[in-house]
Formats: sequence, structure tokens, C-alpha cells
Amino acid sequence: WSQERQWQPLWDDVRRVAERFADSGQPTSHFLGAIVLQQQPSEIGNLTVRTVIDGQQRLTTLQLLFDAILGVLVERGDDGLASQM
Repeated sequence: WSQERQWQPLWDDVRRVAERFADSGQPTSHFLGAIVLQQQPSEIGNLTVRTVIDGQQRLTTLQLLFDAILGVLVERGDDGLASQM
């Protein structure tokens, strides 16, 4: 990902949604893009397995962002919000 084409637009979106929540106190929906999955064969009784065909970078980026947020919450001693993450 490049900063100009992916990172900055993602960060701008995250900030915009967070600011809307801070202003209204109400969660808002946001479309981050489609993720394409392919279901893999599985036996009856086993968990369904899917392979990510498109969207892996988005998912990985969001996991890293959530991990960073969790780290800040733990560092600040905000156990309530940290447990929600």
C-alpha cells in the first residue's frame, strides 16, 4: 500500500467516522469495500473454511490498526474499552 493511494484515505475515513461518533454519540455505518471469499470444501460437523480472494490487505491493515488502538488503551489503563476491543 502507498500512503497517498491507500493509507491516507483509510486514515481519513477512520477519523471521519470517529468524529461523527464523537459528535453524535451514535455509531454510524461505513462501507470499507468488498471482501471476496471462496468457501473451501469441509466435512459435515467441521467449521466452514473460506479463503480470502480479495481484501486481504484491508483486513490485515485493520487488524494492525485495532492492535495499535488496543495498545494505547492498555497503556492508558482504560480496561473497559480495552476489553471491548
